[in-house]
Amino acid sequence: YFILLLVLGFYLLTKENKSLNYLSIIPLLAAVFFNGFYTLLLISLFGFGFYYKKKQRPLILLIIILLVILEILNLSLFNQQFLPLSFNDQDFITSLISAFGSVGGVSLFIVLLALIGLTITWKEKNFLFLYLLLATLLAAQFFSSQMVFFISIIITFFATTSFISFRTQIWKLPTIKQFTFLLLLLGILFSTLTYLNRISANYPLAGHEETLLWISENTPSSFIVFTSAENENYVNYFAERPSFHSLYKNSSYTTEKYNTIISATQPEELVYLLDVHQISVIYLTPQMKQNLPQTYGLLTLLNTENFKLVHSY
Repeated sequence: YFILLLVLGFYLLTKENKSLNYLSIIPLLAAVFFNGFYTLLLISLFGFGFYYKKKQRPLILLIIILLVILEILNLSLFNQQFLPLSFNDQDFITSLISAFGSVGGVSLFIVLLALIGLTITWKEKNFLFLYLLLATLLAAQFFSSQMVFFISIIITFFATTSFISFRTQIWKLPTIKQFTFLLLLLGILFSTLTYLNRISANYPLAGHEETLLWISENTPSSFIVFTSAENENYVNYFAERPSFHSLYKNSSYTTEKYNTIISATQPEELVYLLDVHQISVIYLTPQMKQNLPQTYGLLTLLNTENFKLVHSY
């Protein structure tokens, strides 16, 4: 939705009709309501436009002022978060490259083509802002895996530049040229099919969704659900219940307490920790069962009389 509003705003802004130019303010201001980082990107884009588009400087300056004012209101009145929510807990490389198990990454072949494209366009001054934008997004990727969507757009652009360069260059051996393109196309096709095959079996599956909906329909709205960090947003959305990881703003504190709970060795200790955090339901997925300690801790203590299995899929 952010990209749609952004493209619509720029489309209207590039028209010769001044009425349409000012109409672009509406979708651009609507794009401010997602999160602070997206707004910062938007302001940076217009800052770049203010430097290069001298004829439209009054309108661009007006848009920048309105964006800043609206963002200040969002932060002060609506407590807008700065980074977008991440629906998966993956490291930088894994979330960026689809072949490494990413939920929404980029093909390794596309990345290789993009690196070649970077070397081709490196001396072009017009691409300077794009380099800075890519570096900023890569840094933000360490904090939110949702940045991969924007990164993939820029990477695809550079990959396309590389692809066009290969096509337009004169090859001394046409057979090698055809063979190279065949390898590239097969690599992209193979990585895409692999990704589609994996993503079709990705979380949340029907069993997960059914269980979370059961929690929503059969537990009081005040119940706090204990689960892993990667399930936090799914619990908040499908079960409509607060997740343990959403209780505290300090992520380091939450992680520490989560590790303390899953590592408890005595039933009394675990019950006490759950009572302290007012946890009523423990939501376990097959992935959690694989990752949690098998011989001690949460999984072994759940088999005691202190706990009851209320639902299973």
